[in-house]
Amino acid sequence: MNFTEIFQNKSTLENLCKFLEFDSLLEMRLVNKKIGQLTSELIWKTINENHYELYNFEELLIKNAHNVKHLLVNDMDELLSNSKITALASRLQVLKSLEVRYVYNEKFIVKLLEELHGKFEHKLEKLSLTFIGADEYDSQGRLLKRKHKKNSNENSIYDCVAMFTNLKSLIIGQMMSTPQDINSMLIKMQSKNLKNLTLDIEEPLLEESVQIITERYAQNLNFLEIGKLYNNSADEMNNLLRKAENLESLTIGDVFEDIPKQLISEISQKDCPKLKSINLNGHPMVNQYNNFLKNNWENVISLAFTGSMLSSETCDIIINNFKDLKHLSILAPRQCDQRGISNLIDKTIEQLSELQIASLKMDLSKIWKPTYKMQNMENLMFAEIKIDPKSITSILSNCENLSELVFDSTTCDDPEKLVSDIEKLSRENKIQTHNLTSLALIAINWEDETLIPRLIKAINKSLEAVDLSSTQISEETVDQLEEDYPDIRFNFLEEFESDFESEYDGSSGYEDGMSQGESPLSMYPDNGQSGYFGGAYYDSAAMKKVVSKNKGKNFNNKPNPSNENDESNENDVD
Repeated sequence: MNFTEIFQNKSTLENLCKFLEFDSLLEMRLVNKKIGQLTSELIWKTINENHYELYNFEELLIKNAHNVKHLLVNDMDELLSNSKITALASRLQVLKSLEVRYVYNEKFIVKLLEELHGKFEHKLEKLSLTFIGADEYDSQGRLLKRKHKKNSNENSIYDCVAMFTNLKSLIIGQMMSTPQDINSMLIKMQSKNLKNLTLDIEEPLLEESVQIITERYAQNLNFLEIGKLYNNSADEMNNLLRKAENLESLTIGDVFEDIPKQLISEISQKDCPKLKSINLNGHPMVNQYNNFLKNNWENVISLAFTGSMLSSETCDIIINNFKDLKHLSILAPRQCDQRGISNLIDKTIEQLSELQIASLKMDLSKIWKPTYKMQNMENLMFAEIKIDPKSITSILSNCENLSELVFDSTTCDDPEKLVSDIEKLSRENKIQTHNLTSLALIAINWEDETLIPRLIKAINKSLEAVDLSSTQISEETVDQLEEDYPDIRFNFLEEFESDFESEYDGSSGYEDGMSQGESPLSMYPDNGQSGYFGGAYYDSAAMKKVVSKNKGKNFNNKPNPSNENDESNENDVD
């Protein structure tokens, strides 16, 4: 059996394609007709941002719809029409998952869901709807106004969602949904199989909505994210979590209440024995979750605080009660104590594999010791914080397993010294970046743009991807970097807005709370989110337009006629 015959085996080819970039997959089509057909099936199995850069994408999508299992509809107002929606829906055959985001015309999505209902009422398993139904967003992606209102005799998006009987995963986020919309949807929901549920809207959920989730879904839930709650609904969370014996990941957003109160204080590992990940967002009172955090969470490996109140007492509780912590995220706390944060990092750093720190309103040097041993650290992210040469060089010389490093909107008093010290480490062969494959330098505004190439050169041993979004660097310099490092993928979006650069100004810190679409965290990678890390997720450009090297290219090439008969291939990308 020769090389070509081996890769004509579908399972072998599918395993190989998991490790290939999108443009490499496109090139695989040219080997011969058989491999081209199998590769095309795999290319169209899961639609993502890469497909949107193909010439005549919407026509190609309709043509290859019979292969589509996971469909992303992203920013398609100008491409969609009722006739195209009908054509697409009629050709879909194996659809299991639908993700829709940044589509402002709700009627298009209602039309799509209605068309899909006839064929996939019992087959659609995952549905994600975010950033839909408005024609304006503010700088942080919050919806400003609804584009249109439905007539009384029309289905709403929520009516359509409720019609699918086999949904196992549902995300509703940043859609100008009212609590009444969500409550009505939950009342009408036909699916009894929900295991992953995200409900993150501009206003808090109604108490009745939490009760419905408790009665119908709590026992089977694996992932739960609720964006905002009123005080009474927060009380209902106790009842929900007592029944959530299969829950693995919990995210609770802002709680609106007038008096200090210990939240979900009665819930312990006995109630949620499978819980591995906890994300507490935006609680307004100091020590609000202390009693909850005290309740012996030795199985939890991922803990995140976004816009929270982190006192020394809370930090001490975490140290004493989360013995197996692997992933820790502290993002833009409303209030935090330097001693507490420093002690928390000091006591957990050796066991952590992932750490995210953002907008602490204090310099990194105040909470970081250059003597830290970080033998388990694989992923590090710093955002909206002042970094210093001593701290960063200690990281690069002590994290031998580091695979991903992110600097987002960080500042440095002396970037020349920072880069020079890193170069010295490299010359002395003391830099431990052999496993570093991904580097993000987002919104880094150093006056001397030659520092960026020098930094990359000093760090690079195994780099595969470098993100330079919004960083002060010319296109000419990026072109030169691409020429110097052909094996590295460079992402350069001049108008990319960092998740942190506007929300957190470094002085005022966290203000308004975060939610599904705008939060840098989503703790469940299978719930439709993406980001840098595999534990606590930092949302990069996933919800923004992605510039690809494939943009504008017409991939109409046919398989090599010398290998096969020149017959048309229905699965072809063209």
